Amino acid sequence: MRIVQLIDSLHPGGAEKMAVNYANELANHIEESHIIITNQSGALADQVHANVKCKIFKRNKFNLFLIIVNLLIYLKKHKITAIQAHSSSYKWAKIIRTIYPNIAFYWHDHNGNRLDWDEVENKKIIQASKYFTGTIACNKTLLTWAANNLLTDKTIYLPNFVSVNSEIKVTTLFGDNEKRIVCLANFRNPKNHSFLVQCFIDSEISKLGWSLHLVGNTYNDAYFNEVKNIMDAHDESSVFIYGLCSDIFNILNQAQVGILVSSYEGFPVSVLEYGLTGLCPIVSNVGFMPELVHHLKTGYVIENNNSKQLIEAFKSLPVSDQWKNLAENFNKQIITNYAASKIITIFLKQLNE
Repeated sequence: MRIVQLIDSLHPGGAEKMAVNYANELANHIEESHIIITNQSGALADQVHANVKCKIFKRNKFNLFLIIVNLLIYLKKHKITAIQAHSSSYKWAKIIRTIYPNIAFYWHDHNGNRLDWDEVENKKIIQASKYFTGTIACNKTLLTWAANNLLTDKTIYLPNFVSVNSEIKVTTLFGDNEKRIVCLANFRNPKNHSFLVQCFIDSEISKLGWSLHLVGNTYNDAYFNEVKNIMDAHDESSVFIYGLCSDIFNILNQAQVGILVSSYEGFPVSVLEYGLTGLCPIVSNVGFMPELVHHLKTGYVIENNNSKQLIEAFKSLPVSDQWKNLAENFNKQIITNYAASKIITIFLKQLNE
């Protein structure tokens, strides 16, 4: 088998990270693994393994036709048998399947807000789906939506998995070595940074040495400015913003708690990364997270935007070692259920059926 991961860019994000993870892991299981980026590269390019064939197109409104031609030539030259198109890359289905109908085209949906997504965009996906061989959903809600709406008979549920990629240690976190809470999320909706920072401040656990570390791409916009304004208003010195970082596992190995309190999610890879590195998770009950983290068994699960519950979770950290047991339980669960080799085996079996 020769499989291509198709993605718009390699800027850090959930869909982009999974495209890289699939490309890297498949390289150990099939004849050739490829990843094609149709718009622009990004920080995740450094995580693509040497045994993965990588092609990057820099699309603009003037060279779209040339990219289409070169993409089709690439697929034929490398005798590609299947394409796994992530998120907005579904748009290539009609062109590719019209020219090369024998190439299997699977669309991988990562959008945790699909049910409330733009109706026009969803209609475009439905129209394109008649060219899909099948659809891959990262949680059961997306699977149901696909089965009820898309014009393809094959719908596959595949949970995300986590892989450790080689990285150079660059980032050193501030604060007490044993009292760090980290959030891996780009500064944009629906990641709820303002809510997170306000609840951390209101919990007052910073007075006991705990600190909050925000890692993710920042944008000079109203969302980011709101977070900064909250910090400035409280003269907060225990919340640290690092921006975009490439040494994620190095960062996580310096923390004790991983948090993600988004207002909606699909299947966040960051929470898997928390588990793999032995962090105690604090998450909101959206998307796949309630199935991934079980309250007071493998972490803390709060209701969406419930400040009281989040503050209580924060306050519990300094007064008990319970979070250490939860972290250990979560680590075991992730290693057992979300190992890359296990998910890849299921994926290849589904493609061959």
